[in-house]
Order: sequence, then C-alpha cells, then structure tokens
Amino acid sequence: MDGQAIDGLRMDNLARRAGVLALALVFAATGCSAEPVALPTTPPLPAGWVTVDRPSADLFVALPPWLVPFDTTTAIFANEVVDPGAQGIQLMAEGPRTAEPQPGPGESMERWLLRRIESPAAGQPRIRQVTLPAGAALLVERLDGTDTRFAWRFAAYAIRTPFGVAFLQIDGPPDAWVGREDELAQIPWLIRVGPGRPVGRRSRGAAVPGAIRAAPAPGG
Repeated sequence: MDGQAIDGLRMDNLARRAGVLALALVFAATGCSAEPVALPTTPPLPAGWVTVDRPSADLFVALPPWLVPFDTTTAIFANEVVDPGAQGIQLMAEGPRTAEPQPGPGESMERWLLRRIESPAAGQPRIRQVTLPAGAALLVERLDGTDTRFAWRFAAYAIRTPFGVAFLQIDGPPDAWVGREDELAQIPWLIRVGPGRPVGRRSRGAAVPGAIRAAPAPGG
C-alpha cells in the first residue's frame, strides 16, 4: 500500500472519530442516552381542553379550559383567571428553540433543570424520571417558602426530544393545586415537540400568532 493510500485511510479514520465525538457531544448536551427509549402513546385530548402552539411550530401544549393561554411569542404562557389580588396556577412551556441555553456538554439534566427554577426560598426537591410521549423526562417537584404565606408549589419538566430539550413549568400557591392535581399531571402527557420552522417572513419580521383550538365534545 502506497503512502497516498495510507494517508487516505488515516483521514477516513479521523473523520469517523470526529463523527462519533460530535454525536457524543450532542447526547451529552441534551442529556440523552444513546439507547432508544420506547415512548408511550399520547392519550386522547380531554373534552373541553384547548391545544396551543407556538408561531415556530416547535411546541404544542394542551390545556384545561380554566388555564387560559395569553402569550405564545417566545414561549407558551397560561394562567388561571382569578379575582383581583388572588393568585392561581400558572404555566410556562418552551420548545427546544427557545429553552436556551440548552444543557451544556457534561451538564446533567438535573443540574440544568434545578438551575432554571432556582430560588432563595427553594425547598427540598423531589426528583424523578418519567417517560412521556414527547420523550424521556426529568421531573422536579418542590414546595418553596414552606410554612410561610408566600408558599409556592412547583412542578418542572425537562423533556429530552430528538430536537433538543423542552421545558415545562407549572406553579402556583399550594391551595390552588387542590382538586386539580390530576388535570395538571395530564398536561406533560399531551405535549408535542417538533423541529419548528422559521417565522416572521410573511409579516416582515413580526411573529405569527400561535393557534388555539378547542377539543371536540364527546361524540362530536
């Protein structure tokens, strides 16, 4: 084998190694395992719920009728409509295109998620892994400001998808969660994440509003 052929083989080997390294860095950055994960099927949309998507079409969220979306520009924001001076449940969801910065090389999903919801009054977190239709996820549940009138309950999800990590946060005063735990637990199961698309070209840079659609009534 001549020197030119040997040099060619060396270059091929270097290219393969670079490809493997790049793939490893992608998995490290997103916290994803190289092993495939069997994902559950998305459950049916409950009657009366609405689906909300972002202008970039990278994130679709389903919400119960009492949790009202009010902004989809950079993330999906929704809150409970309450009396003046009262506080209720609120939600923020981000697709991989806006959940920035994404986890860095060597940064664990747990560290990334805790950093996103850090608070001086943070309570002891309960951390567990869940497998959602959108991807394998890490869930952090926490009660901040325990035994104070400022107590606040959190449920935050980091969802690993083929397009990056999506983020979901549901929070509010503990009393507002009472009787609604089942509905709030359904929300992450109904999230869908896509590759997204550029927005604003048709309106010369202005964001295209996200869409809100109601679920059909049973038998409709």
